[in-house]
Amino acid sequence: MTSNQKATLLALSAVLLWSTVATAFKIALRELLFYQLLLISTIVSTLIFGCFLLLKNEFLQAFNISFKQWRYSMLMGALNPFLYYLVLLKAYSLLPAYMAQPLNYTWPVVLVFFSAFFLRQKLSWTSFLALMVSFSGVLFISNGNTNSIGSSNVIGVSLAAGSSLIWSWYWILNIKDERPVIHKLFINFLFGSLYIVIFSLIM
Repeated sequence: MTSNQKATLLALSAVLLWSTVATAFKIALRELLFYQLLLISTIVSTLIFGCFLLLKNEFLQAFNISFKQWRYSMLMGALNPFLYYLVLLKAYSLLPAYMAQPLNYTWPVVLVFFSAFFLRQKLSWTSFLALMVSFSGVLFISNGNTNSIGSSNVIGVSLAAGSSLIWSWYWILNIKDERPVIHKLFINFLFGSLYIVIFSLIM
């Protein structure tokens, strides 16, 4: 199997897995508050990352980073998992799954614009028009037609759409972090776990 074939297979697998998340969120939110769900999932994810590093004998290596990288992880952990999933799960608690997921899935559109602005990547008029058509389609699918979206839960819609901005910002910043993926995810999620613990105590 070539690298391109592996990449395609992994991408399709990710789409398949992510397509089930709306149902999983709604089922979990029947029993838990949105921040309680985030607290549990973030801590479990952090433990899994830590176990993976232990198996690779890279646990201590993940902590051997510069002060600048520690500060970067503080910011990244605040964006994801803390802020992104806090906003997204709150949106799912307010909206039907069929509305929340498409609105959240506007992040690829936002990411293209962010890449053009922050990374100076070229965006042709053809691509721009295609993105606008895609965005219009998301609005239509999420609420039947674009005129009725104002009658929906405005807060939920704003949060679901806003989560795409947070994720795109995280994605852009993550590109600049050259640490091994599992290392930075573990440290980021450590900070994210701390933030959500504090948030849960306040709530």
